[in-house]
Amino acid sequence: MRSVCLWITTVIFFLLSCSCLAADEGEVELSFEKFCVLWIKSLNENFKTRLSCKKFEDTYIAQYTSCSKQFNTLIKKNKSAPRSYIGILKYKELLFTSNAPTFERAMLGPFVSAGEYPVTELFLYKNGRWQY
Repeated sequence: MRSVCLWITTVIFFLLSCSCLAADEGEVELSFEKFCVLWIKSLNENFKTRLSCKKFEDTYIAQYTSCSKQFNTLIKKNKSAPRSYIGILKYKELLFTSNAPTFERAMLGPFVSAGEYPVTELFLYKNGRWQY
């Protein structure tokens, strides 16, 4: 009888801990989505300050980059550390350029799309937060 009670207690504890982990995984996934929205916003704010312009022969070319608003995420359990996850963020980096005969006019635009480049970033979820 004692071993049956111990077995039932063990099974109940296991089932409860599994349901808690599932809830935690859902929370981790939701927190990664929110983290990625803030990450992309932060990158785009930083890119705005990095407008550059260079002279090539008789033309000035101004350029800046921006991140696409659409992105994909994937969460995987980190097998080497319990309660730790790896978040994968995929988006496109967009390049915009403006050509003009003077520096000032190139910096004013208009800017046109000059390319899209795929980007993949990895983040670690550890100790309750996402880390770069």
